[in-house]
Amino acid sequence: MAHRHHKFLPVRVALSPTQCATACGLHYDRDIKPAVESGTLPVYLIGEPGALRPRRRVIVADLEQWLRNNPQLIKRVCKR
Repeated sequence: MAHRHHKFLPVRVALSPTQCATACGLHYDRDIKPAVESGTLPVYLIGEPGALRPRRRVIVADLEQWLRNNPQLIKRVCKR
């Protein structure tokens, strides 16, 4: 049996914490930053091998779960 090679590499869909705030219509300093600092919104360091500094990224699935766990944030966005 021949070894199967995948045509496409797996892709992580991730945003920076500030991009998360923009995408959700939330305030970075009031909503996203405290969640990142408390650990309720997980942030990963993602970077290319040999890069000087890895970038902080929030995986979109984690962002969606965090919003589902905090429905008061969704209500506040919908009222705008």
